[in-house]
Amino acid sequence: MFKNTSKPRLPVHKVGTTRGPTPNTRGDALNSLLPSSMRIPVPPESRYVFSSDTDLGTRLAENSESKPQATAPQDQGKGAADAAEVSLDAFMPIITQVPVPEETRSYNKLVVCVAFFDVKRELYTHGVAPYEADFERRYLITQVSGLGVGLVVTMDHAPGTVIINECPLLVMPLLVLTLRRNGVRIRTDLLALAVGHLEDKEARLFRQLYNCHPSHGDEVEDAWNIMKTNSLTIGQLPGYAGTYTAVYSDICRINHSSSPNAIYNRNLESFTGEVRALRPIKAGEQVFILYLDVRAPYDERQLLLRNTYNFTCACPTCSLSEAERERSDVRRGVLSKFWRNALDDDVEAWIVNPKVPDDLVIKRFLRYASMMEQEMLSDAQGISIARALVLAYSALRDIEGARKWAKKAEELSLATSGSDDGWAKVTRSPERTDW
Repeated sequence: MFKNTSKPRLPVHKVGTTRGPTPNTRGDALNSLLPSSMRIPVPPESRYVFSSDTDLGTRLAENSESKPQATAPQDQGKGAADAAEVSLDAFMPIITQVPVPEETRSYNKLVVCVAFFDVKRELYTHGVAPYEADFERRYLITQVSGLGVGLVVTMDHAPGTVIINECPLLVMPLLVLTLRRNGVRIRTDLLALAVGHLEDKEARLFRQLYNCHPSHGDEVEDAWNIMKTNSLTIGQLPGYAGTYTAVYSDICRINHSSSPNAIYNRNLESFTGEVRALRPIKAGEQVFILYLDVRAPYDERQLLLRNTYNFTCACPTCSLSEAERERSDVRRGVLSKFWRNALDDDVEAWIVNPKVPDDLVIKRFLRYASMMEQEMLSDAQGISIARALVLAYSALRDIEGARKWAKKAEELSLATSGSDDGWAKVTRSPERTDW
């Protein structure tokens, strides 16, 4: 486009108790509390199967004089809305292993998963089989000055290089972790059963993870606090539109920075978490990822980190002088307002309006790119800014300008996901592409 210039144990997959066919209104109480995107698919007739020796409903009923009530949040984002109560019958997850041992697909790990209804079936339908890539371990889990335990690389890593690829120990819906009031009993029982499914080695690794709110002797409460301290989002799983979280033995040792040098992603096909270098990382340097929205202001970031993880961030960005922090907050505030759709709209409005100066949009997005560099941020927003500049330079028939920013988009795509996402072709010959 051109600008108009005119512990129960599970050594093998074991089915415990089952519930008989249930009416299709079984999940109505829970689904009525959730937005349509989060509602749980409930077939006309279904069996809720627990891969344990004890039915959770029976287990809970035995420990309570009255039938316990589960709670479900209105929203699964940060700061979920006040929860409403639903009956236990409407909240009936399963505890299983992924994959079941009789599966013929190749896998080298078993992952304990707390899942809703059709998730297990959908995981197998999609060919999910946990498999860690077999490559030389290039990092150490070690004590680091002032930060407790951290992950340090033992060789140089270029941007885009995989630092670690790891299957989770335990996967659980965020919905379970946000249960409140009477639902706490369900949450703790579920987590106790799930941890009980871990093999001895994995259970030991789980309990060795950092716990920022130790209970001083209550193992179930400690397990919950370990999960809360270490869980990382893995997004949606097939069969349920809500968010899932995972705990890893090594990835969860990586510390936070407001200007991270690495990025965490999940791979559904291999059911693994993956960490890639965003910038060059030298041997002996520590790896950092982000735990929260790093475009939030300094005070907001620190408050959330203290309340959630019980530490104060002292990364280079958070250690700036007060005056520099204020300027950093302004830059991050500007960046937080602009994402891909808004950027494309700005560029397209400029393209079709010949009265707007040719360099207006280019100057604006070059300023955004400079802000990203000053804040040491390398993520999807950087790709969006580079994309907007490729659009703008292409509209002006500036081949070299388009090539330069296509190369930047290629580098950022490789660093964040391991794929050039088609940018290599644009870098070679912008004039021969749709751009």
